[in-house]
Amino acid sequence: MSRAPPHAQILRGSRGPVQRVVSGMSEGPLTAAGHMRRAALSLDYLAMTDRESTVQQLRDEMRDFVRERDWEQFHDLKNLAMAIGVEAGELMDHFRWVENARAAEVMRDPAEAERVRHELADVFLLVLSFANAAGIDLSEAAAAKLEVNRRKYPAEEARGSARKRGGSGA
Repeated sequence: MSRAPPHAQILRGSRGPVQRVVSGMSEGPLTAAGHMRRAALSLDYLAMTDRESTVQQLRDEMRDFVRERDWEQFHDLKNLAMAIGVEAGELMDHFRWVENARAAEVMRDPAEAERVRHELADVFLLVLSFANAAGIDLSEAAAAKLEVNRRKYPAEEARGSARKRGGSGA
């Protein structure tokens, strides 16, 4: 287990130990006694896995992150859409010039896998921010799009085929 940097403190949340970086906070480091209530929500989010978190919790966390930095002024739909594309490009860059058969090997290198996870998270966080700015319910949009794709690509007709069907995209 790695040691926390000197500017962070390990606090025990409901899901076990969670590291909270606190450098730059005017009131000093978080302590379990003094600031646990204030930080509990963020700490719990940091300890969550896909099985434990909801899209709304992640959206709220991203909204707070943006608001705390006064970045709403930059997070308009055009800039967010462009940022998603840029970050997606950075994710793709990890697999550029890698043969398809060897692409999975990229994820076997722990340092490279960590960089890939960070790029994927950047894309995801920007998608959350875009949904916040646009007022799009991601779960509703995803469910609706899956239904469109089910009708467009019935399993019995599309199984094993990468052929794209007509229309303006899947």
